[in-house]
Amino acid sequence: MNLQQEKKLTFKRLIQSVAGFYNIQIKNITGTRRKKDFVKARQIVAYLAREKLKKSFPAIARTLGGRDHTTAIYSYHKIKGKIEREEGFKKEIENILSVNYDIERKKDNIAKIKFSTQ
Repeated sequence: MNLQQEKKLTFKRLIQSVAGFYNIQIKNITGTRRKKDFVKARQIVAYLAREKLKKSFPAIARTLGGRDHTTAIYSYHKIKGKIEREEGFKKEIENILSVNYDIERKKDNIAKIKFSTQ
């Protein structure tokens, strides 16, 4: 059973799944640090939020650390292009969506994240 079938996919669950897949804390996806691993995860979240949840770029940017909407647009196009070019990366994205990583058991407080309503 994949993430979309088991539970309704939400922005929170999407962030949790990406964080769990890459074994990083949620605060690093929604924060401002620019470490390569965090940026990649953040860009994947932006892409999936747009593709799967149909979120607006401003809403994505606000949720992912209060960035400018053009950063979310850049992230979306970067990940989309990489998926089109690299079959292995496409499978990686599919794996993120197919497995529900339960990161809530870790002491990472997702309740503190401010999610945009758009």
